[in-house]
Amino acid sequence: MTYAADVDHASRYQLLDYANEEGFLSDDRLPLTIIYRGEGRRIDRHQERSVEELRAELEELLRAGHLELYEATGRDAPRTLSLDEALAVAADDRNWYTDKALGEPADEHRPIYGLFLTDSGEEEHQQEQERANRT
Repeated sequence: MTYAADVDHASRYQLLDYANEEGFLSDDRLPLTIIYRGEGRRIDRHQERSVEELRAELEELLRAGHLELYEATGRDAPRTLSLDEALAVAADDRNWYTDKALGEPADEHRPIYGLFLTDSGEEEHQQEQERANRT
């Protein structure tokens, strides 16, 4: 398998891309690798980013209505969070990491949060994707 040069797209596109896949908040800061099996190559489309790099962008996307957070675990899951709840989740560093990444035992009662695109978020994702494909 050959490797294409790594591409480092903006944090905005990274969040929109993970939301497009309904990824978990704890995964959003990690690299996203695309593997083209038939062609024998891979592209690291997004690089690992710090929470600080992503948080402001996430808050902006939430306020603009392009993304929503949902609670993926618990009795009422999946439950879409209000904007205030979503901003509080984004503000807490612990929500950006798994228990394992924090070096803690698994806590089945700790909520896991996911991201998804709204209709306007789908349009934003498409625009970011087109922008990325031009680079």
